[in-house]
Amino acid sequence: MLHSILKINGVSKIKKEEQQKINGGRKQCIQNGVCTDCGEKCAEIECVFCIDF
Repeated sequence: MLHSILKINGVSKIKKEEQQKINGGRKQCIQNGVCTDCGEKCAEIECVFCIDF
């Protein structure tokens, strides 16, 4: 899907610092389908509530 989005005219991949600003500073806590961290700082809902942690 990312490749499809990047093909749109005028779109470019953003840096991690810029992405944090867009996400409101929330951390990406999920890797390979598993939460690596837990709490309100996480962007993924399953990691916020520690369902899969």
